[in-house]
Amino acid sequence: MKKKIPNIINIKIPYNQEVADKLFIQSIQDDYKKGYDISKIDFDRYCALLIKELGIEKLPKHYQEYCTKNNQLIDKIRYLIIRNDINYNKNILPEDDLFFTKYLNEKVKLRKAIVKNEIGRLGINSNKITFANSAYLRTLIKIVRELDDEITIIPWFISIKLSFEKFVHIYVKHVEETKFADGTFKNRTFFTYKYNQIWTLLKLILRQEEEDITDHFGEVAVGIALNEKDKIKDYHRGFKQFSDIIFNGDSFAMTIDTNGYIVKFYQKY
Repeated sequence: MKKKIPNIINIKIPYNQEVADKLFIQSIQDDYKKGYDISKIDFDRYCALLIKELGIEKLPKHYQEYCTKNNQLIDKIRYLIIRNDINYNKNILPEDDLFFTKYLNEKVKLRKAIVKNEIGRLGINSNKITFANSAYLRTLIKIVRELDDEITIIPWFISIKLSFEKFVHIYVKHVEETKFADGTFKNRTFFTYKYNQIWTLLKLILRQEEEDITDHFGEVAVGIALNEKDKIKDYHRGFKQFSDIIFNGDSFAMTIDTNGYIVKFYQKY
């Protein structure tokens, strides 16, 4: 029987796109004031929302230069603006609709390639895995469908982030409901928590270990600033000389690279 994360109360709150966008803008501006690192994906969304709210002509010049090329919005910013309009149920111009569909199709194609690559790493033929013959694939796509390309979990001088690719990796390799096969790895462990709680589990563990993580990346930031290479190290927990992360009586391993990206996260036992 799968374990449940303790002391979690699910409260359904009506989602309001306008409120969510304003909170996002405010959080980015607060992070700027604190001198925190802003990921490229978060900055792209921030620029798109500012353009929608103020118009590009009112943005600082260096923002305008970042968002445009040859006096046209770059594809990523244009896509985010159109996506925002769709979220607000606004009418979309035919040329914008065509652009959005093409951009989204390319995005979906890339994500399918990432999923197939992760499945292939298990030593099985990913081309033979389809919605029709694999409940694992159906479950995985259901989980990752709404995930952004990257998510900032802890904003800081070096923000802690999780990419879509590593999120898929965690599920394919360490979640039983999306394991596809036993695989070729010698040491492959699975979470004892329900598949729909892994994301919450990760965030809670990061919050529990936040002081240790930020202390480590404070050293990394100093090392980068002063070019002291001995300070620029990945954050490791749960193997060799690095202590396990203990949460709810279970042991976990984690690695975060020097750029703040989570590259490993799994339950040991």
